[in-house]
Amino acid sequence: MEWEKVFRYGIGIWCVMFVTASALFGYNIYDTFLSIFGLVFMSGALSFLCGGYVAQRTKTMLLLYGVFWAVIGIILDFLISARFDPTMFHTWPYWASYMLVFLAPILRNVSNQK
Repeated sequence: MEWEKVFRYGIGIWCVMFVTASALFGYNIYDTFLSIFGLVFMSGALSFLCGGYVAQRTKTMLLLYGVFWAVIGIILDFLISARFDPTMFHTWPYWASYMLVFLAPILRNVSNQK
């Protein structure tokens, strides 16, 4: 496993999501369906793109990338984002986003094999 990619992409995915959510929240458009859908879609798309850059080809290794990326994001959210919105862990879009982060590397690999 390439640990540099694990941490670099995990932190990168979280940073893009944090900046996007902060901008949407700052302009008071975070509660609209479009912004929630956009954040969920963006987390999956970012993870899908990053999943193309990992060298491991086994499904187990790809799932481990997804697990680590999701754990890195959740830890950073707990340490940083929860200070701004303590209720974020109680929303379905939050967990849907991290489910996509978790599954994206394996889905990317499956789509490349066809």
